[in-house]
Amino acid sequence: MNFKLMLVLESSDGAEVVTHDIAKFTKTFSNIEHLGLSITESKALLNNLQTKMVNHQIDHYLHNNSACNSCSASYRVKEHSSLAS
Repeated sequence: MNFKLMLVLESSDGAEVVTHDIAKFTKTFSNIEHLGLSITESKALLNNLQTKMVNHQIDHYLHNNSACNSCSASYRVKEHSSLAS
């Protein structure tokens, strides 16, 4: 059986914004102990999901908070780098 897990990021109004493939895998279940995910598979899936979510949240936060609240001047940027990989 083939499985595909996707993360769908939506805006507040429910419109679809971005989709990310989280995991694609094929599972065979000839024995009862093969049902579900292994610990290794679930850790990899959760790590990928967490990375995608945090990266999107950081991008959204930085986009919406790039100016001073009191004077509306843009903050200076010294460097662009990935905060989460």
